[in-house]
Amino acid sequence: VGTEVVGAMWPGYSSWHQVVSTLAAVGAPTRIAMNVVLAVTLLALAALAVVVPGASALGRTLLGVAAASVAFAMAFPFPAPDVDFGPHTAAVTFAMVALGLTPLACCAPWRRGQWRLRWRQVLPVTLVLIALGLTFLANWLHKTSVMGVMERVFVAAEMGVLVWSAYAGSAVDAGQQLLPQQGPETSAPTTRESV
Repeated sequence: VGTEVVGAMWPGYSSWHQVVSTLAAVGAPTRIAMNVVLAVTLLALAALAVVVPGASALGRTLLGVAAASVAFAMAFPFPAPDVDFGPHTAAVTFAMVALGLTPLACCAPWRRGQWRLRWRQVLPVTLVLIALGLTFLANWLHKTSVMGVMERVFVAAEMGVLVWSAYAGSAVDAGQQLLPQQGPETSAPTTRESV
C-alpha cells in the first residue's frame, strides 16, 4: 500500500513496468517518502523478529536478515531512476529470499515457545512464493513491461504469508497464555485443608 501511495506522488511513474527501488533512487522525487516506507518496514521486521512468540531461532534469524537487507538497500540505492546497482539489487534479493523462507523456517526446532504451525502446512505456500519469486526474476532479467506489477504481487504475497504465519503460528486456544512456560509464581495457587 505504501509503495502505491508513494508511486502516485510521481507523475509518469508506472507501477506496472518500474520496480519499487526506482521510487527510492537518487534523484527520484519520491526518494524521501519511499525511504520512510522502507524504514517503517525495516522496524516492523526487526520488531517481529524479537517479539513473535514461539518461532524458531532460524525463523527469527531470517527476519533479522531481511531487516538488515532492507537497511543495506536503503544505504545503497539506485544511482538514478531505473539504473540497476549491484549492491542494492543483492540486498533486495537477500531480503526477498529471507522473507519467503521465514514462515517455513519458523517451524524448525530450537523454539522458545509453542509454534502451532507445522512444516507440512507451510510448505505449499512456500512453494507458491518460490514460483512467484522465479516469475518476477524472469520478468526482471528480461525487463518486461509487467516486471513492476510482478514484483508487487510477489512482495504482497510474501507479506501476507508472513502475517498469516505469525498469527497462526503463535495463536493459542482460548484461555491459554501466549507463552506457555510458567514460573512457580504464576501457577495457580493450591489450597490445603487445615485440620
